[in-house]
Amino acid sequence: MLQGVELRDPIFGLLLLAIPVLLALAAWLRRRGARDAAIRFSNLHPFRTLPPTARLRLRFLVPALRVLALALLAVALMRPQKGSELAPESSQGISILMVVDRSGSMKTPDFEIDGKEASRMDAVKKVFRQFVQGGGPLKGRTNDEIGIVSFAGYPVPNAPLTLDHGAVIQFLDQIQLYEPKLDRRGQPVDDQETIQEESRTAIGDALALAAERMKDLKSKSKVVILLSDGKSNFGQLDPLEGADLLKAFGIRVYSIGIGRSGIFMQVVEDPFFGKRRVPVQSDLDEDTLRAIAEKTGGKYFNAESTDALEAVYTEIDALERTKIESSRFYRFDERFRWAALPALALLLLEVLLAQTVFRRIP
Repeated sequence: MLQGVELRDPIFGLLLLAIPVLLALAAWLRRRGARDAAIRFSNLHPFRTLPPTARLRLRFLVPALRVLALALLAVALMRPQKGSELAPESSQGISILMVVDRSGSMKTPDFEIDGKEASRMDAVKKVFRQFVQGGGPLKGRTNDEIGIVSFAGYPVPNAPLTLDHGAVIQFLDQIQLYEPKLDRRGQPVDDQETIQEESRTAIGDALALAAERMKDLKSKSKVVILLSDGKSNFGQLDPLEGADLLKAFGIRVYSIGIGRSGIFMQVVEDPFFGKRRVPVQSDLDEDTLRAIAEKTGGKYFNAESTDALEAVYTEIDALERTKIESSRFYRFDERFRWAALPALALLLLEVLLAQTVFRRIP
């Protein structure tokens, strides 16, 4: 029970030495006649022949309880504590912000998950989840701050940079691709501005938001993982201008091109025929994604399948391992109650016995 227990204020241990001194002083005063008041008798000889009662034999309990209580109070004042380590002396950790394209083309079902057809966004979510928490070839990023920004025609800050990776994954799962609502005639219900914003790709604005969220971080290494399957065709900022902002704040970009250019069949909801496939043009702008990465000191990757995406994250995982030093932290659990509460109980018991069973006259 006492293993690992330390005394915060051991100086109060001197009080333990004072207890025998007080006992010796009390005995000395008793011998010198400083006694409690008593009823005087002219002759005590008849009483000396009487056998001692059990109460008389146990009368030492009252001072013994007081001595034990004082000893426990002295131990409580020394503040016994038990510490537990919260963090190692050194660890590996960086700040990583995922900037993911959520435009309509990310619905293209040209990836596979567990042998089943899956959309590009589903594959991105699966592999990023493994990247954060570990799984497959990925070890996880236990000590890293991780956040998420998604973008279509405008960027959205989905998850702040945090060590709470469970919350990050929840925010990741909540990212939904835009589904245009159609009326019975097959015409879009949403206004044209909303449709345009949700179907376009604003890479420059997304990089600007990433720079804003990471610029003041104190991390030794700050990384943006940019994932897109299209070409920047909207927004106020050119992608390379966004890259300049990131470079100015020492933020490195690893850009990942999802899928490949070409015409793909995409599932849409038709009010008359239900779900059906329609051809969709995918314009992966690898040149721009590569230029963004090179400008910031990062690297460009192409991922045409789920396995390729896992390989990309595995390489990024190996590249971004920065040694940082941190203090050793302890959480201390106060254990003085173990002594203080029994001491209080003993004092109460002493008073109770002294005023009842062992009460003395007068």
